[in-house]
Amino acid sequence: MKLKVDKENDALYFRLDEASIVESEEAQPGVILDFNAEGK
Repeated sequence: MKLKVDKENDALYFRLDEASIVESEEAQPGVILDFNAEGK
């Protein structure tokens, strides 16, 4: 698990693993979820 704070863009990145991202979904305004090929 990795956390990254991007102060310039006022963003927080929370990554559970290193799998490639194949799909993204906006769960609610300002919250984007990324998914790997397995849908995780």
